[in-house]
Amino acid sequence: SDLSVMHLGSCESDGDVDAQVGTECHLAVVDEAGKIRSELLRKLVRSVILPQFLTTRGRVCVTGTPPDSPEHYFRDLVTQAIERGTLVTHTIDDCKHVDDSAKAELLAELGGPNSTEAQRELWVKFVTESSRAIIPEYAAHKHVVAPDVWTVERPRHYDTYTVADTGFRDLTVVVFGYYHFALNALVVEDELALRYHSGGAVGRAVLEKERALWGDRPPLLRWADASPQVIADMREGSETRDPDTRLVTRPGCSFAPAEKQDSIAALNRLRTRVEKHRVLIHPRCVVVRSHMEYGIWNIGRTDFERTDSHHWDGVAAMKYAVRACRWGKNPAPIVEP
Repeated sequence: SDLSVMHLGSCESDGDVDAQVGTECHLAVVDEAGKIRSELLRKLVRSVILPQFLTTRGRVCVTGTPPDSPEHYFRDLVTQAIERGTLVTHTIDDCKHVDDSAKAELLAELGGPNSTEAQRELWVKFVTESSRAIIPEYAAHKHVVAPDVWTVERPRHYDTYTVADTGFRDLTVVVFGYYHFALNALVVEDELALRYHSGGAVGRAVLEKERALWGDRPPLLRWADASPQVIADMREGSETRDPDTRLVTRPGCSFAPAEKQDSIAALNRLRTRVEKHRVLIHPRCVVVRSHMEYGIWNIGRTDFERTDSHHWDGVAAMKYAVRACRWGKNPAPIVEP
């Protein structure tokens, strides 16, 4: 008779995932996928499980409730299942074996039906867990702070700001905004999101973006959370060779070091500005919008949660931008009566 073999394993680390490597598989079950780190889940499914189906035409069943942040590979798998018509969803409403009083008690413990915990755990919705959200106010105010239809027009006079949170393996996120005096708001018009770019390449990209947005108007202030070496590299720009193989220097731009004292106070200031609609983010700023909405703290709330591709760097850039902005400064020239 045919012999069936079952293997059990955990996915707490990269080594755990590698231990699941095998020659062939007919059925793989990934339980509580939302609790597995995003990069580990991606590697498990794409690099470990799927190759084992080459000769068996096997299937993988991925189960679980959504993670604390929707920016997770589990959501990609759910989206694929919806497209293929293979998604099966069960919520608390489907639990006929649980009486209403028990459901009511559980809902009360989770903070009511509108709490993010209840929405995620009982109705399997992809929402950012409010207790871990870096900017919890964003979800309630994003329809104003980050509208889908952009109606904000630049005033005649405005001061511009370019603010960067630099990285290499993590993203370098640069935000480009201006202070709208009449609205008393920082308007973020555009962004750059770069990975594995040298300081010189970042400086050149920033300069090109500024010219595309504002012409020859220099920013009132450029700030960067970066080492002195990276700031120097951004100023020097980059070197390329033209068709005649001559070395051509393409200049970058100068940044001042961002003020980084009292990070929590700076972050709370950003949260207050979001709540009071003093920050407006253009629809083209997809990375900044995503990081503001989905960014979460690590379990110990000692730092932003690190993902396989970023460190919620868009939030950090916005934090510095709010601090860099000269709130209340009228950019219009004074006209003598």
